[in-house]
Amino acid sequence: MTVPLQLGPASEFAAVRAFLQAAGFTLPAVAARLHQTLPYDFTVLRPGPADTDPQDALEMLIRVFVLGEAAAPAQIAGWVPGEAFAAMQTLGLLAPYAEAPGRLYSPVTLCPVDGVYVASERWTQPDGSPFSWPPDAVYPALTRNTQVFLGNLSRQPCDRLLDLCSGSGVAALVAAAGFATHAVAADIAPRSTAFTEFNRRLNALENVTVVEGDLYEPVKGQTFDYILAHPPYVPVLRPGYLYRDGGTDGEEITRRIIEGLPVFLRPGGVFQCHTSVSDRELMLEQRIREWLGEKQAEFDVVLIIWIELDPERFVLASAAKERGLEDLKSWKKLFQEWKVRNLLDVSISLIRHGEAREPLDLRRQGGDNSGPPEVDWLLRWLRIAALPETHAALLRSRPKAAAGLRFTVTHVVEEDELRAANCRAGVPYPFAVEVEMDRWMPLLLAACNGRRTGLELMAGMCQQGHIPADTPPEKFAALLAAMISRGFIVVPEFAPPQTLKAMTENQPLPVAK
Repeated sequence: MTVPLQLGPASEFAAVRAFLQAAGFTLPAVAARLHQTLPYDFTVLRPGPADTDPQDALEMLIRVFVLGEAAAPAQIAGWVPGEAFAAMQTLGLLAPYAEAPGRLYSPVTLCPVDGVYVASERWTQPDGSPFSWPPDAVYPALTRNTQVFLGNLSRQPCDRLLDLCSGSGVAALVAAAGFATHAVAADIAPRSTAFTEFNRRLNALENVTVVEGDLYEPVKGQTFDYILAHPPYVPVLRPGYLYRDGGTDGEEITRRIIEGLPVFLRPGGVFQCHTSVSDRELMLEQRIREWLGEKQAEFDVVLIIWIELDPERFVLASAAKERGLEDLKSWKKLFQEWKVRNLLDVSISLIRHGEAREPLDLRRQGGDNSGPPEVDWLLRWLRIAALPETHAALLRSRPKAAAGLRFTVTHVVEEDELRAANCRAGVPYPFAVEVEMDRWMPLLLAACNGRRTGLELMAGMCQQGHIPADTPPEKFAALLAAMISRGFIVVPEFAPPQTLKAMTENQPLPVAK
């Protein structure tokens, strides 16, 4: 299938861009018109062609470019200035619809995403029937998994950014428009790089370079402050789609990307990706360290788990889609060989700390309130939590137990007495965390009332016999730092975004979006 888009002069892109902006073609506006609670997954909408004329320019844009309807030229031209209407046709955004002579349609979708305009593959025919994707299809940006990927990217300013497996180029475009001095979008598929270059020009982003090749191949000799990827990650027995297929175990491309980080990621740099991988006999954190090789100690590993899937469910679902019993046996055999415990829908962040210290491994459960500000907060906290000056500040600070902190205590009867057997603590924000802890820890957390300093809290725990009297202050500070990273306690100087906002505005902390 040929690429439907054409690269015309800058004046044509400018005419289309100016019209989109004037029409109010934004993601919130589109979601409101379509009565979408969540501003993504428009691929589930197949309402069928409308039988009325569009009432304004925004409705026309939604019907033609988001819902994918065909329309009479007069219906479109009635809302589009002549220069923009002509440019849409010469650039390939509008074309004659062969199934309905005299009508126009868009061979692609065009959607506003996170402040930029992104052309990608259609998902329906104009009559509402499914669209047959080519093997090198350019995956739509308005889907849940892409939006989870974009929604959990760090937005800290950076100099050079590399977007691997870039597809439509949406992540590189968002970065270049918002926080990256320069972004490089790399993909192995010529169709993807053609779409990305079109999108770059449509958004007039001169600080984006589009390259074609296998992962790091087109950027050999370069290094980056920030590397991100939304790689193909679906396990497949028979490859079919470039955007989807991640090898037999689904991890082939993710693994190769991480293996290249010691060469291409600068000290102090960050890598982030959204993918699907597995816990096996070795947990994912340990396997990532194996992929990083001899440089693994230079990296902190942060995992935000969105979904945990039983391998049996995946095996049954995949077998049902493909060749039934034959595939069921193959998948079961492979998963047993790999010793797969569970499948993870996960956001991975690796920070090349470049410091003389033990690397950190953190695993968090994503929640309703876990977004870019929370990810940025956690990554920043990891960078400073182990510093001596941070420990000193924590001992002077007056920590307070977090809103929503809860305990679950299991009691048993021993020697005719009711005794606490174990204790679990959990919070919903900034990430959904639930861990087992020592039985004295609830006493410490309850004592964190915002009035006692870290040193006073330590003295109290020593006096009550919960910790040895000769405990070094820096060890207790490290305990406080761990409680902050879990979200169990907060101090104003290091509070997560929504907590800080609630504290400064004297409002209750929201615990669900």
